[in-house]
Amino acid sequence: MITVCAGESVNLNAEDGTVLPFEDQQALIAHAQFRCANPAAPASGAIVDGTDDLVAPSSSKAVVRASSSPTVTAHLTLTPGLARWLATAQHNTRAQKKLTCEYRVNGGAFSECGSASGTETHLSTRTNSICPVKGEHWEVEAFLHEGRVDYYDTASGISK
Repeated sequence: MITVCAGESVNLNAEDGTVLPFEDQQALIAHAQFRCANPAAPASGAIVDGTDDLVAPSSSKAVVRASSSPTVTAHLTLTPGLARWLATAQHNTRAQKKLTCEYRVNGGAFSECGSASGTETHLSTRTNSICPVKGEHWEVEAFLHEGRVDYYDTASGISK
């Protein structure tokens, strides 16, 4: 685990304890750096590679968020005795893209929770589930990297 800034750390190991591939480690760190630079970022949006800036419609770096933009969703279901989470993305282009899922509990380190890549129009990470401790604060983030842009979505809630 490494701390990127105050309140933002990442776990560079996979669920089974093995070290994540370098590319996955770099993505976790880059996403944490974005959260450090943009603590008030909206729950969904887009980031241009090489910057910590949100893409705004009026920005010179703007990515047009039209109907042709991908739909990226962080899924989090919290019911009594069950927490289930994953990431999905849909985009009508056949461009190469990579979807990643990250999560944390009670403000701890973000950990990888699955990835998928390819040219398909629909991507989904693995579905994760656990019997959580009641009252924990859960956060799940989905990132879709396509071209020079990371599209993202966030979901959060309290376990029951």
